[in-house]
Amino acid sequence: MFQSDFDVQRAILYETPEPHPFTATHYMLLAEALELQRIKPQDHVLVASLNDQMIVMPMLDMIYYHVAQGHWNGVDWMASFCVLCNAGSLFNAHLNETLYHFAAQGYYDAMSLIADQETSSYWNHITGVCLHGPLAGARLERLAPLIQMTSAEAITTYPNSHLMLMTMTDAERSEADRYFATYRLPQEPKMGQGLLATLPAPDARLPRFDMGLGIWTRTTQRYYPVTTLYQKHNALIDEVDGCTVVVVLDVNVTLPIAFYWQTQQLEFHGDTLILGADTTYRKGVLYEKGRPMPVERPNQHAIRWYGFSSLFPNCEIYGQKK
Repeated sequence: MFQSDFDVQRAILYETPEPHPFTATHYMLLAEALELQRIKPQDHVLVASLNDQMIVMPMLDMIYYHVAQGHWNGVDWMASFCVLCNAGSLFNAHLNETLYHFAAQGYYDAMSLIADQETSSYWNHITGVCLHGPLAGARLERLAPLIQMTSAEAITTYPNSHLMLMTMTDAERSEADRYFATYRLPQEPKMGQGLLATLPAPDARLPRFDMGLGIWTRTTQRYYPVTTLYQKHNALIDEVDGCTVVVVLDVNVTLPIAFYWQTQQLEFHGDTLILGADTTYRKGVLYEKGRPMPVERPNQHAIRWYGFSSLFPNCEIYGQKK
């Protein structure tokens, strides 16, 4: 299902990490962190489930470090996020009972490559598949995608979530702000020739740098362009493997997100999306009878077309015949 071939001629492989990864040692209830102003309600964060509890990571810090690693809730975990393709994943850092340590150490398909420090093997940062080196062909256990939202959305939906405390210098934060402004938004990013040279032949069905949402299951891989969501007034209903999926443009993070919900109703009243008599979606949060609800989500990434189509060649595009 995931890409497996690796063209070393297209890859940028560094011998040392750039930058060094972040080692997480401290966590705090998100509610407490907000109260103490360790993070602001409007700040963008990455959220993932770890042993049925939610861990929250500041997006700007992850944009700068690319990789964070630590132990929490009984798991030695590793998280990777690439601002170029706009996607990331949470992994178990153990493989065959050995704990590996990872860092961003190159680029391939204009996406970050991570390398383990024990064997200098290179891994896809989204799938956890080892692409090059002594461990080629191995696969890390992928625990969850990193879902993008704001701190306000996270605390409303997951009131018992924990924030991973991260630190950057003023210079590092300025660099992360620049990366955020340059690469993350739906507009085409300005990549240098070195990064462009790592890209595969384009899938010409969509513009290479189109931003959208990619969803995948064992049998379905489907991409939803942001432009299509604009045409659908920012929300649509689809069926994936017999299950109803709602795809909606989150206006707070300006990117799409998807969740499973059985409904045939889709109507905006102002900034509130009506999904049924007692169900609404507003500012990134699903409410049932007025109470915020956690939701089940398919595997997904808000990601650029070149990234999703390289991971899933011949994937479907919503609204187009294969």
